[in-house]
Amino acid sequence: MKYSVLPVALGAALAAATPAAATDISFTTTLTSSSTPVCLGSCHLHSAGVGSAQSFTLDAGGAGQAVSLGSAWVDAGFGWDTDADLDLELDFTAPVAGTSGETSALVQYLRVGGFFRNGVTGGSITWDDPVFDFGFGGYQFELDLQDVHGWTLASSTPINGTLKLLSAPQGTDPNGNAGAGSVPEPAGWMLMLGGFGLIGGMLRGQRRKIVFA
Repeated sequence: MKYSVLPVALGAALAAATPAAATDISFTTTLTSSSTPVCLGSCHLHSAGVGSAQSFTLDAGGAGQAVSLGSAWVDAGFGWDTDADLDLELDFTAPVAGTSGETSALVQYLRVGGFFRNGVTGGSITWDDPVFDFGFGGYQFELDLQDVHGWTLASSTPINGTLKLLSAPQGTDPNGNAGAGSVPEPAGWMLMLGGFGLIGGMLRGQRRKIVFA
C-alpha cells in the first residue's frame, strides 16, 4: 500500500518544483479601415496601428496588461458613415512568432467641421468580439477590447485594450523555450519539501521491516 503512495508523493514534489513561468510578450499592431461615407469633401475613416513593438511580461492566468492598439480618425469635411469597418491584427515576435488572426469593429460617425480647421466627429466604435480569444504555439491569449462611444476627434481617437495570457506550455522559460521555469514561490517550496519528506519517511519505514530467516 505504501508503494502506491510513493508515486503520488513524488509527483507532488515534482509539480511543486515546476511552477508556471512568466512569459515575455512582444507584438506590433495592424489596424486597417474602410468607409464609403456620404459627405462633402472627404470625411473618410482612417486608422493606424502601433508600429513599434510593445514588450512586457505576463504570467499565465494572471493579471492583464493594458495595451495601446493604435488610433482612428476622419478626414476633414461634412458628412457621415453608418457602416465603416475597422480591422485589428496582432503580430507577435515573442513568446513565439505568430498572428492573432483578425477581429473587427463597426464604426458609425458624423463629421462636422471645416476644411482648414480640426473638426468634431461624433459616433462609436463597436467591436464584433469585445473579448477576443486566440492562440498559437501552445499559448492562449485573451484581448479585452474597449468600445468607444461619443468620440470626439481633433486628430485621432486611441484604440485600447487589455491583453491577458490565459495559458502557456508547461516547463517553458520566459522566452517560451522548453526548460526550467521560474523560481518556485514559497508555497511551492513548502509543498516540494513536504513531498520529499514524505518520501524519506516512507523509505525509512521500509528499512525497518527487515526480516531475518
